[in-house]
Amino acid sequence: EDENPAAAAALLYSLEPLSILYASLMLTETLFALLLVISAYLFAVYFKGGRALGALALAAVSLAASVYVRPVSYYLPFIASLVLLLVALVHLRKLRYLAHASVFAALAIGLIAVWQVRNRSETGYGGFSAISEVNLYFYQAASVRARQQGLPYLEMRHRMGYTDPELYFAEHPEQRSWSDAQRYRYMGQEGVRTILKNPGLYAAIHLNGIVRILFDPGAVDFLKVFGLYPASGGMLGRIADHGLVPAVLELAKSNPPAFWAQGILFLLLAAYYLLAAVGVLGDRASSLWARIAMAAVVVYFVAVSGGPHSYSRFRHPVMPFLCVLAGYGCLRLLQRFGERPLKPAAVTAGAGRGDERARRLRD
Repeated sequence: EDENPAAAAALLYSLEPLSILYASLMLTETLFALLLVISAYLFAVYFKGGRALGALALAAVSLAASVYVRPVSYYLPFIASLVLLLVALVHLRKLRYLAHASVFAALAIGLIAVWQVRNRSETGYGGFSAISEVNLYFYQAASVRARQQGLPYLEMRHRMGYTDPELYFAEHPEQRSWSDAQRYRYMGQEGVRTILKNPGLYAAIHLNGIVRILFDPGAVDFLKVFGLYPASGGMLGRIADHGLVPAVLELAKSNPPAFWAQGILFLLLAAYYLLAAVGVLGDRASSLWARIAMAAVVVYFVAVSGGPHSYSRFRHPVMPFLCVLAGYGCLRLLQRFGERPLKPAAVTAGAGRGDERARRLRD
C-alpha cells in the first residue's frame, strides 16, 4: 500500500553492481532471478488480493520454471507447498484454501517430477539434473580430498578427472563400461560418502563458501569483463586453498586496482546489508510475514549454495529480495530521522481531490 519503500527498493536495485553485471552476461542468473521475483510477486497478489487461485497457479508455474533454469531452487516448491498447507490448516481452516495448497503443490512439484520421470525413462537416471552429482564429486568431495592431501583445490579437481575424462577412468577403470546414469549415481553417492566421513572438515569448507557468497563484493568479475583480471585461476582458487583473508592480502600485493575495487564495492554491499537489517527488524506489523518470507528466501539460497565453488555470483538471485528489505529499511530511517513520517503516495495524491479511497487510507 506504500510506494515509498517500493521506490527506494527500485532505486537500490538499479544501482546494485551484481545485477548490472549479470544483465550483461550470457548466463542463467538474470532469467533465474526474474522467475523468482515473478513467483514472489504472484504470491503477494494471492495473499493480498483475495486469494485468487489463478495467481497462485501462475506462481507455481514460475517457481517450477526457475528449477529448469537453475536446479538450486529444486527444494523451494516443496517448502512453499508445505508453508501453504500449514497456513491453510492453522490460520484459514477452510477447505477452499486446502484445495488451493493442493493445486499449487500439484503444479509446482508435478512440473518438476515429470522431468525426472522422463529422465528415468530415457536414460535410467532418476534425478532432475546430473549437475548435482557432478558438483558433489568434483567440487564438494574434491575440496575435502584436497585438504586431506595438502593439494591445491583446482589441482585435485583436475586429478579426479573434472577436465580430463581419461584421468577419471584411470582412477575408475571399471566404469568405462558403465552407463552415464550409473556414473552419475556413483559420483553422487561417493560425494555424500566423503562428506559424511569428514563432517567437520566439510562444514568448514561449506561455511567458508557461505561467507564468500555474502561478502565477496564481485569487483573481480567486473574486471574480468574488461580484460583486467585473469578469466580463470584467480581469486576463487586461492580462497579455496588459503582462505578469504590471505587471498585478499595477496590480491592487495599482486593487483592493487582489483583490491581497491573490491574495497569500494564491499562498502556499498555493507550499506545494503545494513539497510536490509533495518528493514527486517522494522516495526511495521502489516508487512512482518512478507519480510520474514523474503529473508527466508535469502537464507535458503545462501545456505544451499555454500561450498568450495561459491562466490559472489551465487548471491545474485537474492539481491532483488535484499533490495526490497533495504527499501523498507530506507523508509524506517527516513521516518525516524526525517522531519515527519512519509505518507503513502496514494493518500498524498488523492487527498486534494477528495478521493474516498485515499481518505479511508489516511484515516
